Amino acid sequence: MSCLIFRFLFLRQIRLVIGVGIFLDFLLQATFFVACLTIDSRRQKHDRRDLFCCSVVKNRSTKNIFGFENFGLKRFFENTFAPILLKKVTAFVVIGLTLALFGISISGTVSLELTFQDDALFKEGSPIAEYWDVQEVYFVETSNIFPVEVFTGQLDYANENNQRKMSILFESDPEIGAISSDPFYKQNTLNSWYSLFREWGNLTDPTDVFPYDSYYEELSKFLLTEVGISIKDSLAFGEDQKVSTYFGKSKNIFDV
Repeated sequence: MSCLIFRFLFLRQIRLVIGVGIFLDFLLQATFFVACLTIDSRRQKHDRRDLFCCSVVKNRSTKNIFGFENFGLKRFFENTFAPILLKKVTAFVVIGLTLALFGISISGTVSLELTFQDDALFKEGSPIAEYWDVQEVYFVETSNIFPVEVFTGQLDYANENNQRKMSILFESDPEIGAISSDPFYKQNTLNSWYSLFREWGNLTDPTDVFPYDSYYEELSKFLLTEVGISIKDSLAFGEDQKVSTYFGKSKNIFDV
């Protein structure tokens, strides 16, 4: 099932092949390998050679080519390991350890979380990696929340009437704000440079405005503050005019 829902096609195919391989290995373990072991056991019983099954061993030596007695491991298990393991005290200890390790394995399996990073598969600087970086910045997948950018366009922001309209546009109160009153807007997700600018200027009432003559001067001071520097990229400036004289357009970010 996990092979079918994996997002990358080539990894989906690899996992499908692995799944088929595990299934075939199980079938071979239950059928072919057991049959081979049975035949080999019969061969050993009749003293036949391993590579030349038609040839029968006549003189069987109890020592290997190094001069040690054959089946040393077998004798260890029969004479030493098995008697210790079959004692009641040892049996309870082994059973306890087995259950404890099994419980730890189950606990670890249940607490596993998917932390796979998709971009780990992309080569740095490749087109797909650049596409992924842009997507992560501007099109982040969140639960039913999609980032939206609003460009207020080229206008005279110092104009008192425009200031009041901007206040209404980005007011967080759904009874007043043009954006916050939208049925698709998620409350408390609006982030506007203009709202932060008014908060810095202590303009709490929606009808309060900055003086026309000092608007851009105050805005220049605000952009030098820590908050102003952090949202400076939300403003687009005129190509031939300075910050203190004119702003071409502004970008206000909110989520719906």
